Parts: sequence; C-alpha cells; structure tokens
Amino acid sequence: MPSMETAEANYAKGRFIYDADSHIVEWPNWLRDYATPTMRDRIPLAWTANDYAHLLREAGVDPATGEKAFEALEEVHSSSEFRSKALENVMLQKQLNAIGAFRIADRSVALNQMGFRAQLVFNTFSNQLLQEAEASGDMVLIREMSRAHNRAITDFCRGDRRLLATGYVPLSDLEEAAAIAKEAIDLGCRALIVASAVAPKTSPTHIALDPVWAIASEARVPIVFHVGGTGEVLHPSFKNNGRERTPDFRGGEGAMMSLRVLALPNPAKAFLSAMVIDGVLMSYPNLMIGVFELGCSWIPSLLRELDAVARGFKSEPRIVKLALKPSEYILRQVRVTAYPYEDVSWVMDQSSDSICMFSSDYPHHEGGRDPLSRFDSWLKDAGPERLKKFYAGNFAEFIGGNLPGEAEAAAA
Repeated sequence: MPSMETAEANYAKGRFIYDADSHIVEWPNWLRDYATPTMRDRIPLAWTANDYAHLLREAGVDPATGEKAFEALEEVHSSSEFRSKALENVMLQKQLNAIGAFRIADRSVALNQMGFRAQLVFNTFSNQLLQEAEASGDMVLIREMSRAHNRAITDFCRGDRRLLATGYVPLSDLEEAAAIAKEAIDLGCRALIVASAVAPKTSPTHIALDPVWAIASEARVPIVFHVGGTGEVLHPSFKNNGRERTPDFRGGEGAMMSLRVLALPNPAKAFLSAMVIDGVLMSYPNLMIGVFELGCSWIPSLLRELDAVARGFKSEPRIVKLALKPSEYILRQVRVTAYPYEDVSWVMDQSSDSICMFSSDYPHHEGGRDPLSRFDSWLKDAGPERLKKFYAGNFAEFIGGNLPGEAEAAAA
C-alpha cells in the first residue's frame, strides 16, 4: 500500500477511495494458459481477431506479426521510456497502453500511482466468451472455462491484497454451479460474476441454484453482473436506419454505441426483478448483488416499477409472500456503479445514498481520463456522509469488509 508520505503525488491525492470496477486486459491465450491441458484447444482465444488487431495497433504494435506481436508489447512495457510516460499520469493511458493492464507485477505499481485503497478486478473480454459458452449448452466446456478463468484472475491478484479478484459462476449449469462458486471463493475470489443474460432453459431463481446463493451469502461474497455478460441487447436491424452510419466507440468490452448502451441494463433489470419477485433476496437477506458498467440512471424507475407491479398483482402468491415492498429488497441488497456522465446525486436522491459506488474502469476508455473530477462535479453539493458512502463506504459494505485500510476509513 502506498505510504501517506507519497499520497499527494498519486491520482487520489490522499483521499480514501475504494475502486469498485477495474480490469485486466487478457493476453490472447489467457484462458487457455490456465485450463487443463486436454481442454486447451477447445477454449477460444480471449480476443476476437478484430479487437486483438485494434488494441495492438492502438498500442503501436503491428498485429500482422501474430504471436510475436504480444512479445513486442512485453518489450515495450519493460522499457524505461514507456514506464516513465505511463506513470506520469496513470489515468491517461488506456487498454494495452496502460501500465498493469496485463502484467501482474506492474498492476501494484499502477495502483500505487492511482492511490485507491483497493480495487475489484474483472476480465475484459472473457465475460462474453463465457456467456456464449453457456448459451451453447456445452457443460463440459463452460465448466472448464469458468474454472480456468477463476484460476487466472486469482493468480493475477494474488500478490497484492488491494487487488480483489472476481470469479465466474455458470448459472446454466444447475449441477455444478454451486461447486464452482465454492471453488472460486476458496481460491480467494471476492465477488462472483454471473451472466445477466439468463440461461436458455432455466430462470436464475430456479430452486436448484439455491445452494449458490447460500454459499455466497454465508461467505459474504456478492453476486455481480458486468457488461459483456448481457448477450445480444440490441437487434442488429437498429443499425440499418437508412441514415449516415454511426461510428462505434471501441470501449473495453468491444464496439459500443449510444442505443446499445441504453439497452445494456435490460437483462440485469429482468434478472433483479426475478430475484425480488421469486423471493430469493427475501430468503437470503445477506446476499448482495452488484451491477457493474451497466449504468445507474434506471435504478429509480425500477424501484417504482417493482412496487407498481406488486400493487397491480397483489394477489399473486409469490408477491403475497414478500415480507417487504419489492423496492426495499433492491435498496437493501443491490449496489451499482455509474458511468462518469451520469448524475449520481440525482440517482441517490431518488433512491438511497447507499446505492452507488465509485469506479475507475481502469484501464478502459469508458472510465475516462479523470473520473474523480467528473464524479466530483455531480457530487459538488453533497454532504460529507454521501461522499464517504459513494467513494468508500458503500463498497466496503457491499464486498463484506476485510479490506485494506478499514480502520482508517472508520476513523475518517
């Protein structure tokens, strides 16, 4: 952890901040390297060919050199010129140009420069690959990919207590999901990713998945949704509008556009609604759910929609059984991250000071080059308690404690 003597030199400038969303940018063979040897050839590369080429070109490396391209990138990251530039302002460099994006030892160096007291670490491309494997129904493949992912991400985070790994659990696998969840927690994962795009044949509230929620709840390890696990949220026909082509913004998870971003939270909203209405959140009151990089402006409307539906279908047996208003389960057990352009103060005004968490999205473009300034501008009229909750307290509660600097945070 960075010393207080150097705190003013880092990006956070001594502020006490937990970062709820950051990433590793996987090298091409990332999942294969951590898979069992007999399964490696069946596991897809971490990047599609187009994203691989785009990111390498962005980093100044010729993708035409194939496997040697990544070797060249390693050499770039080892150079004193690269390291000096990358550390001068750690938030400016993105994707494969960012220090600590894929090299394990460098991530601690980068985090020292950021100055955040802890950082939840997600993959960049693997969520989509894992969700697609689930949709295929190939249980042998999805089990192997999930376990390889969880070994890889915990290995990346193992050397620094501030780096908190996120494991993957395939909810389509009713037989093995609980075992994979327990294995991930035993490896050291501090959160469990599930695809917000539901399994082809079963609801996420299927009673066979109760052991997953029980394991996570008992361990105080939250369940999380993240962009990349949403499946297809916007039909391709929306691009065929007879007008000038809208260029895609190439973010961390791939090509993005305004209409797609608006549709991204829809699978998560349906998932959360089922977890409330089917009584899972009531049955497991210590189970926390996080929604990452899917926006937060939809939260106030979801709260009101759930309560309105409960009034409209008040005689439905599963609604009769609910001990609280549907919105109260969301407020009690769901936490979200915001895009830097969203008015987080308004969202908290319309919901709760406990709902939103700060995230940098490092090293992805979506987080921006100065997320602290952008969030500070939305929170300029916030009192000290709201600021403390947004930048640290909500995450500490969400993740179940046992974080670096907790005593310091409590005294702040």
